[in-house]
Amino acid sequence: MRFPIDAVYLDRERIVIHIEEELKPWRLAAVRVHAASVLELPTGTVRESLTALGDQVDISFEERPIHTEARCPRFAPVL
Repeated sequence: MRFPIDAVYLDRERIVIHIEEELKPWRLAAVRVHAASVLELPTGTVRESLTALGDQVDISFEERPIHTEARCPRFAPVL
């Protein structure tokens, strides 16, 4: 990476088990054996969100409407 990041280590239940703030570019963080995943976030995100050890992270995705031929104007019938 070419810029600093915040790294939040999560276990299988998405519980925060370790935090590395402002991890410098081209540096390696310590291996966390119990981590199932790591969120790489913009620097300052941990501080601004008040993320702490023991927090549970909820990861959700915004649902977007599915375009079908009936809804897409490009496929509208010609009258």
